[in-house]
Amino acid sequence: MNRPSTRRVLPLALTVLASLTLITFQRSAPATQVNLVAISVIASDKATGLPVKDLTNRDFQIFDNGKPAALSYFRAFSDSDSSAEGLSFWLVVGCDPSAAESRTAAVRKRSEFARHVLERLAPRDTVGVARWCEAKGTAKVDLAPTADRQAPLQAIDASSVSQTEGNQVRHSHSALLKLLQRVTAASYPADLAPLPVLLFLESEEIDSSREQAQGFAQEVLSHSSLVICPAVNDSRATRLSGNSVTLLSYLAEKTGGQVFSAGRFGGNTGIDSVLAAFHSRYQLAYAPGALDSGWHEIEIRSAKDAVPKGTLATLSYRAGYLSAPGAQYNISERKALATKQSLSSLPAPPAASAGEGAFLLSVRGAMYEGNPRSAQFKLNVDQAALSWSAQDEGRQRSEVALKTDFLSSGGESLGQKLAAYEITRRELNAWSILRPIEISVYADVPENTDRIRFVIRDKSSGRTGFSEVSMQEILAAPRLRKVIY
Repeated sequence: MNRPSTRRVLPLALTVLASLTLITFQRSAPATQVNLVAISVIASDKATGLPVKDLTNRDFQIFDNGKPAALSYFRAFSDSDSSAEGLSFWLVVGCDPSAAESRTAAVRKRSEFARHVLERLAPRDTVGVARWCEAKGTAKVDLAPTADRQAPLQAIDASSVSQTEGNQVRHSHSALLKLLQRVTAASYPADLAPLPVLLFLESEEIDSSREQAQGFAQEVLSHSSLVICPAVNDSRATRLSGNSVTLLSYLAEKTGGQVFSAGRFGGNTGIDSVLAAFHSRYQLAYAPGALDSGWHEIEIRSAKDAVPKGTLATLSYRAGYLSAPGAQYNISERKALATKQSLSSLPAPPAASAGEGAFLLSVRGAMYEGNPRSAQFKLNVDQAALSWSAQDEGRQRSEVALKTDFLSSGGESLGQKLAAYEITRRELNAWSILRPIEISVYADVPENTDRIRFVIRDKSSGRTGFSEVSMQEILAAPRLRKVIY
């Protein structure tokens, strides 16, 4: 199987503009700012499919919108590099066959495949499990990324997406869009989440027009760092040219992913070669010549003497990035007392884990230096779960109310903070990838607080979500430093 010449951009473990590839460094000198574009590159031997591991910084040439760019950073990763940043691999399963016997065989095959992948991951890698079924338009995250190697196997065994319509090529991508949105949300609880690599364990290609595929790919590249790696059937040709393309393989090309043979482990077309490629990636960064607003195409070439011993290599990397795209949403606090009062009277929510219907995705917090009571909390809210009303100039609007409740070890409320927020966003297109909405809460934590409970309500629908975080977790987080301008 020939690998596509693919591309990808990867954020460095520095200060990252979350969904983009632009990285901003603030130096000690006043008003000095440097912007870098970080790129992850996979070099694969065209003959064997194995990673080419001995390239140096002089072996790469970078072009941004056709203009040469000087390399500012270089790192070569390897399987034996214990200090390498971990990756976030997602095991994605598809529709279940309708027949019970076939369904049992499919689950057994998935478990075997998942176990094989888990045994070959690096110690710092995390694993999540998701499922989708294009025939039914459904998608769900079963397990958020975890370092636990047993939890993914349990989630794979439990995962099931029924398909009432027979296996067939679909001309829609509604379930795929839902899947990417949910994985993006689940991959974003931390400021610097590991790179999400989606391994589609079963072949379920979708035919798409080139125009739709281009729009879909650019949205994925502009608002997420997802990498697509689909299994494909050797018997079905993958189309990347012409007016109709196979969507997952096209997204693999544009996001810097790899394709692999469905159900095959070893060899130059199996999943082993994909895992080896990501663990032996190169990380580059450069300063773009201009930060003009708009789409930037990236091209990386091998220098003439780059590949040793006459080996021909295929370079895989992200196709480009969106410079200065503007915020996907805006949020402002409102003095909506009636909304706050209605929220303050809410009963305590039951103890339950967040599920598909929960729209408060995650909460994290930390204390400030020099003040034993001052804290900041960041809440991630699922955009897709909120109610939105149309506004002028193609904007959409939503309102939420939030209650922060400080609880003792016995469950007694030691104090509350109430707030209401107005959220506006641009009108979405058919393939928008939604990032979680981040709400920041600043509060003084009362003495003897054991845990903090957050309750959020969508004003229009009345839907309520909640989450709790312990003071032990907050105190263990790195201290924040207040900056006075």
